[in-house]
Amino acid sequence: MAQEFTSHSTDIVLCEIKQPVYQYVANGQIQQHVLTMEQLEIVSQIQMSVRHGLSLPDCSVLWLTKELGNTARLLTGDNKLRQCAKDCGLSVHGLLWILDQLVEKKIVPAVEMVGKLETIVNLGSRLPKDECQKRISIWKKQK
Repeated sequence: MAQEFTSHSTDIVLCEIKQPVYQYVANGQIQQHVLTMEQLEIVSQIQMSVRHGLSLPDCSVLWLTKELGNTARLLTGDNKLRQCAKDCGLSVHGLLWILDQLVEKKIVPAVEMVGKLETIVNLGSRLPKDECQKRISIWKKQK
């Protein structure tokens, strides 16, 4: 199957992640953007200008999404970053959208995704319970 999505992140975010992600950078699944001093200055200015109190890593992906253009989507579960991205006119999505895409593109069978989403919910996720339940009900009916 052809790759329909390309994942991008900044070096600032990748350094912050506790799990080893550089294998995904090395194999091309995540494109790492190493910020220059000039770009870091722009990101710092964004951080000072946003009223949402975002971290430097958050502002770096906000900047990157703007730089990548109209087809880019910011993926986040952070409400402050989500709201700021919306305020900036950016397309922003979260985990449920990703799960929807995996099912829609038939990357993960709907019946299998039911168990995965139930596990996420049972582990204490802060995802909206009604939206999770709606997807579980729909996916259980799919063959």
